[in-house]
Amino acid sequence: MPNEADGGVESASEPGVDTPGLPAQVQFHYVKSNFFRVVYAEGAWGGLSPAGRIVINFYNERAPIPLLQTVAVNPDGSLGAIVTAEGKSGILREVEVAVTMDVDHARELHKWLADKIGQYDQLVKAK
Repeated sequence: MPNEADGGVESASEPGVDTPGLPAQVQFHYVKSNFFRVVYAEGAWGGLSPAGRIVINFYNERAPIPLLQTVAVNPDGSLGAIVTAEGKSGILREVEVAVTMDVDHARELHKWLADKIGQYDQLVKAK
């Protein structure tokens, strides 16, 4: 079974429950897909899909970068002050990835997150 210390989310029946005909253990092998990447999330936005799945869009926030800048050229050829800048104002929420899951898997994720938050709180409290 996945080791909680390794970050595994367990979705099997409770340990120690005897179910005839089922193996006592199962191994899970983790393989990173070609599209695997690590993203930083400052928030999430989402809802329910038409099929009833939970959709979570993870985003990070930053100031928008300019679409176009006009910069003065100094007499020595170096770049000077920004003369004009065009672009968006406000705060940009860049959606990095969307995750969809059924409600049973969302409940398992909820429990896993609560456990990790509890571990974090214990670490902070111990300091």
